[in-house]
Amino acid sequence: MLFLGDLTMHVSFSLYYRAPSGRHIPVEAADSLVARLKGLMGRREGNYGFFVVPCRFVHTLFMRYPLDILFLDSENQVVGIKRSVKPWRIVLPVRGASKALKFPSSLHATAFVNIGDTILFY
Repeated sequence: MLFLGDLTMHVSFSLYYRAPSGRHIPVEAADSLVARLKGLMGRREGNYGFFVVPCRFVHTLFMRYPLDILFLDSENQVVGIKRSVKPWRIVLPVRGASKALKFPSSLHATAFVNIGDTILFY
């Protein structure tokens, strides 16, 4: 089940991700080129996520902390999971992915998430 409301192109907005543990994590969504390029670079580790549309691969260049990354298809089902991706790494394209949801690894936001799960936002 997924509720994203109205996804308007070239607009950054806030969502909340409900992790399987029941934790509610604010998520910044980016679907403009500038927002996608900047991403989480230079930000401090915190209690937040970053939703990138479109996205098939991820880099952690200029990052300060490791990331947990969920790759989602067009139906927001998980098609790939990369945990504890250290700074200065490149994650190759994931087959079937069209979006990526990134979190600081310290949040453990991807714990209990499996391939095939559908990601919930509100």
